[in-house]
Amino acid sequence: MRVLIRPAGRSELEQVRELLKSRGLPHERFEKRLSHLFIAQSGGDLAGCVGLEDHGGIGLVRILAVHPDYEEEEIDRQLIEHIIDYARLSNMRELYAFADALHPYLEEVGFKQIGPDQLPPQIRDLPDFDQLCPEGSVCLKLEIGRISSLE
Repeated sequence: MRVLIRPAGRSELEQVRELLKSRGLPHERFEKRLSHLFIAQSGGDLAGCVGLEDHGGIGLVRILAVHPDYEEEEIDRQLIEHIIDYARLSNMRELYAFADALHPYLEEVGFKQIGPDQLPPQIRDLPDFDQLCPEGSVCLKLEIGRISSLE
């Protein structure tokens, strides 16, 4: 199933918050850290969301959530592919993510596992780093090729 993926509007933040909460993900003040938030819509329904934090050419995938009614539709894949394309178009050099269940899929799209000591200071020094990357979490990195010109 293909969905419409677009930037989230302010009026949709509460729906996103409820989705995050229902999935057991951090939802309090989630929008304060995000540089970019995209939602996936199917019909008029919120099917999923992905959020990206920009640290001057280095991106952190902050949130990724799919509504339970759409879990079998590969919407998580579409959201990640969208955020990778967006990061590439924004000339980000690297994307990072912390994941447990999603890490095999992220590796399929090019992310590589790294140790926490390999994280750049922009990520490692975040005030909530210990919550983002608790002991035993999987750290992932994707190097992004820049788009220099359109031929």
